[in-house]
Amino acid sequence: MRCRNPLTVCGIRRKNITYFIAIYGSIYLTYIFLIDFISSPGQKSEFVSKRVHRSPPETTKNSLALPNIDYVVFNRVPKCGSMSMTQLAYDLGGKNGFKVESPYEPGEKQTKSQEEQDAFRKYVFEQTPPYMYIRHQNYVDFWDPTQKKKVAYINMIRDPIARFESFYYFSRFGNHLGGGGKAKLTEERKKETVDECVANRRQECVKPWWQIVPYLCGQNNQKTSPNSDPRCQERGQWAVDRAKYNIDHNYAFVGLLDELEMSLKVLEALLPAFYKNASTVVKMESFEKMRNGTLTTFKKPAGQKSREFLRTQTSLKYEYEVYDYVLAKLKRTYSQLNNNRL
Repeated sequence: MRCRNPLTVCGIRRKNITYFIAIYGSIYLTYIFLIDFISSPGQKSEFVSKRVHRSPPETTKNSLALPNIDYVVFNRVPKCGSMSMTQLAYDLGGKNGFKVESPYEPGEKQTKSQEEQDAFRKYVFEQTPPYMYIRHQNYVDFWDPTQKKKVAYINMIRDPIARFESFYYFSRFGNHLGGGGKAKLTEERKKETVDECVANRRQECVKPWWQIVPYLCGQNNQKTSPNSDPRCQERGQWAVDRAKYNIDHNYAFVGLLDELEMSLKVLEALLPAFYKNASTVVKMESFEKMRNGTLTTFKKPAGQKSREFLRTQTSLKYEYEVYDYVLAKLKRTYSQLNNNRL
């Protein structure tokens, strides 16, 4: 039978046919998707893969990673979280597969003779890489170009007044692990706060212990290398400028204890073979236990007047120049790291 009405197909209106096709198509597509996810989890059918938009795989290329680093030397500065950072290195060594050594000798000194520096260089290169050496010692230059490119020097520093306060009370009362507290002082002097020490113009507050700058500046034996000079031990601009030079040219990284999270993110990028997952490991119990144990006891922050004196009238003004320099560089590197991830 032939339909005469152009709006019908054998008695069925074309509008109804359109509805029927739409419903059938929806059911069919639903069926395809169900088959795809039920029968092959994690894989898509040819039909779906041709029609579903796929985002490009995320790329995490690390352009900041330093190439061909076999050895890391961490010449840690006292009272800058050095024991906690050492614990972190041992934890990471076990996880990332590198050897860590933190040798200690009685009467350990930060300056070394030429023979002692030569012995240090020789010892490092006798170790099987990857290897990390940690010690309280001023920067020792690996002057041989072939050796130098395989070594990454790192360090951590801290707000100079916060470090001064920590050292001041540590020498008197020690920490929770039992270290320190060996200052030979009268009970009266021992109980003096930093504010009282500054007010009385005690020598230790007028001329604070000189360490951050020398650690970054270098040794004091000019015969050893171009980066050794007695002026590293002098409280002046020359030592500051040399420390800045080394930070830019001879250190792979100098971070800040006050900016630990940022510092670790940069370390992870610069030295992934050594510091991969450092941001996670610092949350482990071993690191927390060490950090809590090394907290100085009976520490009382200095008042504003004392802080102003320490920052402007003592050698801490030179340490702040280096501190601010490191902070600015750390922020630039961190910003570059984040830009690379975009």
